[in-house]
Amino acid sequence: MRHLRTVLPVLATTVAVALGGTAFALAGAGPATSAAPASAGPAAALLTGSYQADFARLSVGGKARVSNKQVPQVSGKPRVGSTLTVTDGTWKPAQVKLSYAWFAGSKQIKGASHASYTPDVSVVGKEVTVQVTATKQGYRPATVDRKAGKVQAGAIKAVNDPEVRGTAAVGRTLQVTSGRWSPGDVTLDYVWTKGRTVVSKVQRYTVERSDRGAKLRVEVTASRAGYRSTSVVATSDTVKR
Repeated sequence: MRHLRTVLPVLATTVAVALGGTAFALAGAGPATSAAPASAGPAAALLTGSYQADFARLSVGGKARVSNKQVPQVSGKPRVGSTLTVTDGTWKPAQVKLSYAWFAGSKQIKGASHASYTPDVSVVGKEVTVQVTATKQGYRPATVDRKAGKVQAGAIKAVNDPEVRGTAAVGRTLQVTSGRWSPGDVTLDYVWTKGRTVVSKVQRYTVERSDRGAKLRVEVTASRAGYRSTSVVATSDTVKR
């Protein structure tokens, strides 16, 4: 009996410690305040690992993000009437859906939602950028911004130069053709000169007696809002004496 009284307290203490260690492992609480039995180790490790995996999954919202591997590039000159184009770049994962938004300064340009954009007079002097967004089902989207540069005034080109037509003789009328320009819809101004003297500012000119022996020169200037003006000079034959 005396031996039994000695053994029972020790047994009770052992069971309590074992149960306490098991309860701690199931709760997955913080560091233990006393050493747990070796038998509780695998269960604690398994539950802790499961908790960490769930935390990692929940911390990213359950979705991976689309990532950019090669940045899109903008080609073309930033000027009125000249087309700018942005490449797709490369993304991970593959086969993403791309959308585009062009901006002038901080303001999005209405209707400019394609890979190409042609600046007009409203954005002259403004910094143009393009925003490329990649989306794919099951992934969070990714966006890349690229600068195209500050938009300059456009360039007018003469596709066909103006020409002086008519007979260069006293009393006869000379006329300069309009020529053909790119872009179209330009405003034309005319200045006829003999030497350094301006003799007319309209498209036609009637040869005078004082013009005999001279060549008449006409400068045709094309202009349009948002474009730099361009001039072409045409010259008549020598006026007959």
